[in-house]
Amino acid sequence: EQLHRNVSSAVERILSRCLRDGNLADGDVRARVVVLVDLAQRCSGGQLPANIYVVALGVIKGIELGAQAPSVTYMPTATEISMLLRICSHGIPTAKQAARDPRRGLLKRLKRWPKTLGRLLNICSRSKAYTAEGPIAPWSQLHMTVDDVWLEQAFVGVLDWPTVLWVWDQCAIRGWEALADIAANCVW
Repeated sequence: EQLHRNVSSAVERILSRCLRDGNLADGDVRARVVVLVDLAQRCSGGQLPANIYVVALGVIKGIELGAQAPSVTYMPTATEISMLLRICSHGIPTAKQAARDPRRGLLKRLKRWPKTLGRLLNICSRSKAYTAEGPIAPWSQLHMTVDDVWLEQAFVGVLDWPTVLWVWDQCAIRGWEALADIAANCVW
């Protein structure tokens, strides 16, 4: 029962984040996303992977292309889903490390725009987030937001489709560290 609720919840999140700009028939997309989430869960030892939106990107794009050419009805295999999950599990931590690098990361890049950085830190200082040690510093809050909202999901559900595909092209060409560069530019 809990497993079914987890799958249903993941399907709803994927549909709301990944397809918000799409005009696809909800029934066909929903059925395919259910299969995707089920496969991803089985490939991850019964747990839903944290970066399920990243895995959904390829499938949703395939569905989008299939809507344009109805003869195309491709669904990824468990092997392909496992490969995507493996790539994400290695690539996204690399992107997070690059974003936090004091010499070339997010802070270094944002220092070029002091007004923007000041406003962002002001917004983050209003956060009510706490850890066991106390309130979270504004800079840490900004890093956590970039990590959780952008990097962990590789911008899926944050940027429009052509831009997300361009971001993924950059990762394929330059490596996952490109996500950190793109995050700094998106903040600006």
